[in-house]
Amino acid sequence: RQLKAAAAAAVNQTALSVMPGGNPVQAVACGKDHMVLLAGAQSLDDEVRGYSLYTLGAGAHGCLGHGDKYDCAAPMRVAALSSHPVLSIACGEYHTCCIDANGSLWSWGKGAAGSLGHGDTADCLYPTQLEFLQHDPIRTVACGSNHTVAASHRGFAYTWGWGEQGR
Repeated sequence: RQLKAAAAAAVNQTALSVMPGGNPVQAVACGKDHMVLLAGAQSLDDEVRGYSLYTLGAGAHGCLGHGDKYDCAAPMRVAALSSHPVLSIACGEYHTCCIDANGSLWSWGKGAAGSLGHGDTADCLYPTQLEFLQHDPIRTVACGSNHTVAASHRGFAYTWGWGEQGR
């Protein structure tokens, strides 16, 4: 049985080493049924200035960030972030977060339990910058199924979303 399952899984393997425009994949993150990729070339002086963000998979709750809830079978650039080079990405079950080159945190997708940090529980179809973090640039972000945590350059940790069991 395990051999059959492994053979079936091998049929669905896809190599995404180069994105549209010939840009190499630099980072990946996965939610329940969606994926986020950062693609782009590093600058000549090896200083990372940010990458383009692409999403694909199931578009439930708007987690792909394209302004709708449609599925996307091939990587598609998130147009709303085209003028914001991205340095870091994270996915929850049905929500997505990224940090741009200025340290601003963006989130979109399923807003259940306040997981997006927008002050409500509504789904969001486009990347939206978290205003309450404007005073403290974010260094890293991680997502759980319905909660998110971000660490700032000043050393503070911020959490929001589902708060049971110490989350």
